[in-house]
Amino acid sequence: MSLRYSKKPKSAFLRRRFQKDTRLTGPVLKNALVKAMKGKQPTDFKDVAIIVTLYLCLTLFFATSGNSIIKYVEPLKSMKQYDWPEAITSTLIDSIMALHKTLEKVTGCVIALLYWLCEHATIIDSEDSNTTDFLRSAKWNLQTLTKQLQKTPVHSLAPRQVRFLLLLKSQ
Repeated sequence: MSLRYSKKPKSAFLRRRFQKDTRLTGPVLKNALVKAMKGKQPTDFKDVAIIVTLYLCLTLFFATSGNSIIKYVEPLKSMKQYDWPEAITSTLIDSIMALHKTLEKVTGCVIALLYWLCEHATIIDSEDSNTTDFLRSAKWNLQTLTKQLQKTPVHSLAPRQVRFLLLLKSQ
């Protein structure tokens, strides 16, 4: 997946929903979502799904224009062809590598870092130890993590508070 800036591609969906918009931004997508949800046309249902997906990608997973993402979500059936976790992870890691001296500017799915910290440090206990496979994030309370990090910042963790695991990337 290439999420570099690109011009708005041409498609029936984009002509229908974003004729006058040159960039698909958060506010533009919100307005389009409201209109699509009120619509009575047969295409409105699918348009809502595409707009919500674009909005999530734009605001949570990738810091980019919706123009670079649209080709991966429209038509909706094309979404399953892509390795979304890999794209989300590599976007975040690339941003960290590029902005390691100014971490407040890091973009991407930074909330994933909080869950990663929960999984790899012993500073809080899980809410539900039975959650092992699906939605591992559901076992962690980020409010509890935030309160604990105020008492014990990450840079002051003792070695015994970190679960050292060998992380291998599959080839």
